[in-house]
Amino acid sequence: MQLLAAFTLIAALTPAYAVPVARMTWQAEATADANFCVSATYDNAPYDVFGTPVNFGTDVGGFTCTGSYNGSAFVANCTSAPDNSKFNFTLNVPAVLAPPAQNDAVPFVGNVTSSSGTVADAIGPVTYTFDGTQIWPGTTAPSATLPGCTGLSGLVYQFVGQGGFNAFQTQAVNTGTNVAVSSVATFTDPDTGTQRTANIGVRFADVASGGEVVVTATSSVAGSLNSNFSVNIGGLVPVYFDVSTTATITGPITVCQHYDDADNDGLVDGTGVVETDLRILHGEGSPYVFVDRTVLPVDTANNTVCAEVSNLSPFVMAVNVTTTSTHDSVVLPVGPVKVTIGSGKTAMAKPLKVKVQNADLTETAGHEIKLAIIGNTCPTSLLRDSLNQLVDFDFDPKAFGAQNSIVVGGGKVKVATLPLNVVAADFTTPNMKSPSRCTLTLSASAVATDTVIEPNPTNNKITVEIDVVDKNDF
Repeated sequence: MQLLAAFTLIAALTPAYAVPVARMTWQAEATADANFCVSATYDNAPYDVFGTPVNFGTDVGGFTCTGSYNGSAFVANCTSAPDNSKFNFTLNVPAVLAPPAQNDAVPFVGNVTSSSGTVADAIGPVTYTFDGTQIWPGTTAPSATLPGCTGLSGLVYQFVGQGGFNAFQTQAVNTGTNVAVSSVATFTDPDTGTQRTANIGVRFADVASGGEVVVTATSSVAGSLNSNFSVNIGGLVPVYFDVSTTATITGPITVCQHYDDADNDGLVDGTGVVETDLRILHGEGSPYVFVDRTVLPVDTANNTVCAEVSNLSPFVMAVNVTTTSTHDSVVLPVGPVKVTIGSGKTAMAKPLKVKVQNADLTETAGHEIKLAIIGNTCPTSLLRDSLNQLVDFDFDPKAFGAQNSIVVGGGKVKVATLPLNVVAADFTTPNMKSPSRCTLTLSASAVATDTVIEPNPTNNKITVEIDVVDKNDF
């Protein structure tokens, strides 16, 4: 599939087609029949929206909304405040109506279907999404209390929330066959305010009439997954993306997402997710059920996973959990290893002791943990014995050969030893205060017949410094 290699290159060069616009906090009140109102204040924060500088905190101030539930979505008309000529919009938030749960952060994510006002005009034609969460702290009032909520009658539930707008630009789609488009869809996380990015590639089998395409991204979409998949596991953070076009297209559509694996260890960077377990799910039906449409195998050479569909609606990259287990294996920190080679000595043996821990505290039987070297800036002789054979970690020196894995009970710790061979000729040091330094990067991982998900991948790797002083040099 030639698109994959092309996408990997294009995604790195594509200009920003998505930027944050504004963040805000809000209060909302809603009746039992789902009529509601919102009063929001924009954060005082500057953004550059495709070349237009904006600060909704000072340029607009805030907004009020009134709306209702139409059976499938919350729809609201929103007016900027205090000046109603700045940025007015219509908001559509697809959702399933349900009674509020106290202190449960609920996604409030949707599309801005229209916008107007002087600030909207200054930014120009873009596609906006609204991405946020809101909480019901358990409070009610006998009647509406917020400004602009006079239309509500009777008992109201009171909510608080935070979120933001993100803006997405369109790209041109030309006529032809196998027409490829790539986009870097960036949006602001509604909870943390940090940016998430999805590098997306799309290939249309046939474009009969050209038009425009836009790729949007959000933190969630109203819908369901079956139990075979998870979008939030092992440190993977879900990014839902949607592709829409005004072009006339026929034939299959291939949609791809790039993932990072800079160290080529087979895991998605910053997670415990095995890259071959990645899948692209497609929202189908109403309400959406996310169905696996992945084209296998996953392209591990280009770090890309693709799906083939016949129509466009939201997508999400997920993990196939049918053949996975969760184990938390930890390698404990190791301080710098200091070695001094005496005058007249050609080499020195130095054992490196490393501890691993099973952080599955309730796992009585334990699980097998393997300790491995995954990175090395040291001379090759450091890891070879007197017979020039590679050495390895050994958890059981009484057994024949190096035992680089061992079963560790829940909450327990085991120690492995790695015999280092420090050869004087491989290190040069000008004096006692200036050691020669190299590093070993180590990882602890569970050994299992299925795919293992690490719930906390931040603690299963360490880098050990080896500091060598060779007195033969001075």
